[in-house]
Amino acid sequence: MKVKLFYSTFLKDEIEKLNLKEIIKKKFEVTDDLEKVDFCISLGGDGSVLYSVQFNKPVLGVSVKNDGSAGAMCIVDSADLEDAIEKIKSGDYTIEKRAKIEAEINGKYFGEALNDFYLIRDPWFDETIRYEVKSDSLHFIDKADGVIVCTPIGLTAYNRSALLGSIFYSRKVNINDVLEDKIIAVTPICSTLMEKQRIVSINSIVKVKPIRCTNAILKGDGIKKMRINVGDEILIRRGRNDAEFIVPAGFKKPQQQLLENLF
Repeated sequence: MKVKLFYSTFLKDEIEKLNLKEIIKKKFEVTDDLEKVDFCISLGGDGSVLYSVQFNKPVLGVSVKNDGSAGAMCIVDSADLEDAIEKIKSGDYTIEKRAKIEAEINGKYFGEALNDFYLIRDPWFDETIRYEVKSDSLHFIDKADGVIVCTPIGLTAYNRSALLGSIFYSRKVNINDVLEDKIIAVTPICSTLMEKQRIVSINSIVKVKPIRCTNAILKGDGIKKMRINVGDEILIRRGRNDAEFIVPAGFKKPQQQLLENLF
């Protein structure tokens, strides 16, 4: 089997100390040719996983200790990597899918995200953003630092920080809708009008339109970004591709990790 490795450069010393690349190279052919790989291995935290899933290949997320990750996408701890590899080599694994969302700006495709897209004010400017959100089941105008549109797996990311905790989930969202990728969450960031998080169907199209802003930025998973101006129309919908995670037998599925991180 051929694999592509992804890892954060600031974890290079830790990865070398744990001998992780050598462990992988003993069992798989490592290549940079994404057209030929069977899957990708992400070493680090959820940030590395988010980068890896952009290439629409199955991903094995390996958590490297002391990386500060508390997310739901690293299936394997670095200490268990050899066990996980043996199970993959013997075919004792499943591929679990999680929904992505995609965005277009003024009719032009912008990209996909596994966690979220968020419109946010440039931190160098004090002015908040006034924006309008429309969907089949909601319509509101807000004045805030920005707004997050996220997937169920993205509920544990920036969205969680914006909500100042996770008690919300047990009261407002059907947990099965979260685990089965049935929803999209729309969460204002520091709303001056006290707007609350809204929930829509995963099949909805969420339209976000800035009414007043200075140097606003749209970001996807913290990776893709673009300047947004007054009058630009952002459409966010379920992505055409799902993220695929390799889960060796006996390891927690991303759904289980997500459930643990929600409460």
